[in-house]
Amino acid sequence: MQASTFKRILLLGFYFGVGLCATCERSNSGEGASAPLVASAKPNAEKAFELHAKTEERYAPNTWQVFNVTVDVKGSWHLNRDFPTELNFVDLPTAVKLRKPTLSGKDAVTFTEPQLRFEVPFMASPGKHAVKAELAFAVCTAQSCVPEHRTVELSLNVTD
Repeated sequence: MQASTFKRILLLGFYFGVGLCATCERSNSGEGASAPLVASAKPNAEKAFELHAKTEERYAPNTWQVFNVTVDVKGSWHLNRDFPTELNFVDLPTAVKLRKPTLSGKDAVTFTEPQLRFEVPFMASPGKHAVKAELAFAVCTAQSCVPEHRTVELSLNVTD
């Protein structure tokens, strides 16, 4: 099975309430066998995390530099490191070059239960550039996991 097909199947499982979560509790059947993690109701994950996109006030042109995209998890929630986490840049201005237009969880500089942080290397010509990305990740409690898909928008001010 190809990796992209596996990701789609895994994502569908999360949408229907079944997830992979190494640290989540699983319900047991009468025979003591481990059953899939099933969410009885989608918990409110809105207050489970904070999403930040941090840029510098200004960047020098035509030099490799970085900006950060970070998810900080709060309370009893944690990040699911088994979920196919991805930061995918969309509609990138031609003046901005990225080393990789799509970053996976393996590309994150920090990917622990309480924090996910990407340092995104880029180079750009002078100007103000709007950058947009789609971030997919999952947050979990001991009872369930919730897939999140968020849009990250930021502005890169590149001047001499």
